[in-house]
Amino acid sequence: MTDRFRSATIQVEGLRESMAVLRAADKTLPRAAAKAIKTVVQRRTLPAAHRNMQAQPIPKRRGMITAFATQREAGLTMRAGSGSRYPWAHGGEYGSLTYRQFRPWLGNQHTSGGASVVGYMVGAAIEDTKENVVRELVNEITDALRTQGYTSG
Repeated sequence: MTDRFRSATIQVEGLRESMAVLRAADKTLPRAAAKAIKTVVQRRTLPAAHRNMQAQPIPKRRGMITAFATQREAGLTMRAGSGSRYPWAHGGEYGSLTYRQFRPWLGNQHTSGGASVVGYMVGAAIEDTKENVVRELVNEITDALRTQGYTSG
């Protein structure tokens, strides 16, 4: 199993098209925008995931959940799996039917018309912070463009 697992991403409608426009204007702008997006995810969503992790019956390790951002998506990465230092991470995120130390299993809700984001730690953090994150993304990208010398109007 893999050491890193992208358990949830923040879907921003029009991000891909916006990055294409930025790239056409200046090749360095998409990288500056991705850096701004990662800053927002680290400031808003990652602390929420860490708070959710504290409520789970698993060993608490802050390095288990990290933020990532590319020019196409942003979200949280969970280091999990049999070869990782956090083999219990998936049980903490999705629960279990077999192992009683975890909360109840959430099942395949994301594929059966249920919740769009499933999970006790990362999934819940994405759901709880998505409104504020999208609002802050616009502000951070605007600030990044100003830093690069671009102004609106």
